[in-house]
Formats: sequence, C-alpha cells, structure tokens
Amino acid sequence: MKNKLKVTSKAGEKDHNYSQGYEKLRSYFKEVIRTESFQKQIDSIRKKHNIPLDGFAFDNNYMPLGLPAKWHLENKNDFMATLSISRDIRKLCRRLDLYDSDPWMEILWDYIVYNDSVFIFNPSAYAYDLCLITDGMRPMKDFDPEDPEDKHLFSGLSFNTHIAFPVAIIISPYASKRDILDFVSKNFKGIELLQKKYQKKGIKIGKIKIKSKEKRDQFIYEHKGMPLKKIRKLVWQRFGETLDDGHVGKILSKETKKRKDM
Repeated sequence: MKNKLKVTSKAGEKDHNYSQGYEKLRSYFKEVIRTESFQKQIDSIRKKHNIPLDGFAFDNNYMPLGLPAKWHLENKNDFMATLSISRDIRKLCRRLDLYDSDPWMEILWDYIVYNDSVFIFNPSAYAYDLCLITDGMRPMKDFDPEDPEDKHLFSGLSFNTHIAFPVAIIISPYASKRDILDFVSKNFKGIELLQKKYQKKGIKIGKIKIKSKEKRDQFIYEHKGMPLKKIRKLVWQRFGETLDDGHVGKILSKETKKRKDM
C-alpha cells in the first residue's frame, strides 16, 4: 500500500503570513518523506513493534499518540512497548534534526501506526519554525536558586541572567540572518506581550530621549590629529560611549565635510 503522508497548511489559513523559516522547514520535510532512507526507517520501526507495514486501520477509539485495540490485544497491552515506540519516534525526529516535541510526534506517530497522516502546519506551533520565543521565567514561580534540583531550568544561564533577560529567542543552527529577522518581524507582537509582562513601573529604560550627539562629534573633530584608538578612549572617558574605529572615522568625515560646505 502506498504511504499516505500529506503535507498541507492548516484549514482556513491559506493567507497566513508564514515566516521564511516556517516555509523552509516545510519544504525540507516534504523532501525528506520522499527519500528511500526515510521509508526504510519507518518500515524498521513498524517491524520492531509489530505494526503492519501498511499500518492499522483507523477505528472509532482513535486517540493522538495512541494505538488501536487490535495492537493491544496482540501485545498483551504492553505499556513498555508503547514507550519504546515513542522513544524510536523521538530518535527519528533527532536524526532529521526536527524539534523533538508533540507536534512532530503526533504527525510521525500516525504515519507509522496508521500509514495515513495529514501533516498540518500550524503557525502557532513553534515546532514548525527555525526560531522559538521562550518565556525564560515561566517555570520559576517556585524556583529556589539554592536548590541543585532546580539548576537544570537555566540551561547554563545564571539566575541573574534570566531576571535581566526573561524573554529569549532560541535560534536553530539552520536559520539564516534573513530567517531570523523575518521571524522577529512577523512575531514581534508576541515578543512585545512577553516584554510588557516583565516591565516594571518607574523604570525608564528606552523612554529617555537620547541627547544630541553634536557635542560628542565636535569633540571628536577637535581631536582629529590623534590616532583613532586614542580618540575612542577619550570619547569613552568624556561621554561614556564605546565606538569602533569605523564609527569614529565616519564622524570625522562627516564633520570635515560639514565645515567644507559652510
């Protein structure tokens, strides 16, 4: 029997403004399922777990990530076997470098068990993108920074880092610069909602108008005879700003041109 894995978009969302990473991942998966190596892995999992090579027929008791009654009867309702199937599917996700999460699990589970799965790309499921917005403080309601059992929550980041940067964007190694910028642009409303959740009253970061740079630029021009490295140091001492050589050079060019045009 021919494998029936359909890749489609969520019904009624044809006009959704999908991110580039989302479309890139969708194209990748459509290509993967056509390969012989993928089909061999699917057949191997089916044989290992007593699943027919053409899958079981759907029944009225279908449940996501479940198995039909016929399988349970033949395998004496073996709970450990169902866990083994789950582990094998998660391993398959990792081999394909897909995010090991429920959305991918459900698609591949139905495909392996029933040989019939409609792959619905839901834009609200971050598993289907190359970037992920995370609320870093969400699991920390009862967090104890002194409890070693809670250290795994930080993934190598300090408690203070999570306090200062509670909203994060996790990036796939396959995301390009354009993918990342496109993701931020198309998901910024969600990012802002999380930012507002952690903003404190009375904190004016980003609300104070930046003072004119005229004094700084004038200062740089007045020291134009010095090496750029020395000028950068003086600017930092006087204005508390860290500039690179290229920035200082642009300011000098701008100020010199401005005086020539007078």
